[in-house]
Amino acid sequence: SLGIGPENVNVLHGDTSVVSHGVGTYGSRGLVMGGMSAHNAAKKVLSKMRALAAHLLEADDNRVSYASGVFTSAEDSAKRGTFKEVAQAAHQVLARPAEMEYGLDEDAFYQPNALTYNFGTYVAVVEVDPETGDVDLRTLFTVDDQGTIVNPMTVEGQVHGGAAQGLGQALYEGSV
Repeated sequence: SLGIGPENVNVLHGDTSVVSHGVGTYGSRGLVMGGMSAHNAAKKVLSKMRALAAHLLEADDNRVSYASGVFTSAEDSAKRGTFKEVAQAAHQVLARPAEMEYGLDEDAFYQPNALTYNFGTYVAVVEVDPETGDVDLRTLFTVDDQGTIVNPMTVEGQVHGGAAQGLGQALYEGSV
């Protein structure tokens, strides 16, 4: 169960009352990691639902298919159960097999084979005072390969954060 609703989506980062673990959205990897974790958890839920549907339809687990919101027995196509019916049965004591746990909650983690990074180019047009060395930022152009944008607010924050960090490193940080 993700436990994410409109009331707590803005406090998600770093809040262990909402998620058990997180290290931030650096590298624009929020959907890569969180999306795949949600996908993997959904596959676990579907597997659990398929087993429950098999029980309800009196069919073998590997003989139940799921498509368009309906579980169907391969042995008897008249035996069907909707997603809603099977989900409700997961919360009913007498509808589940004795060995099946209550509910459909699942957790999943995703570990990619390699790190993920976005790609982009930032170009700053600056004016430098030759006497003082002071730099005046005149214009900043940003181009990012963002792929399919799912949450525009997060993407905008990533672009703003990347621009601020880049300018800070270029103009105000020093290595000794």
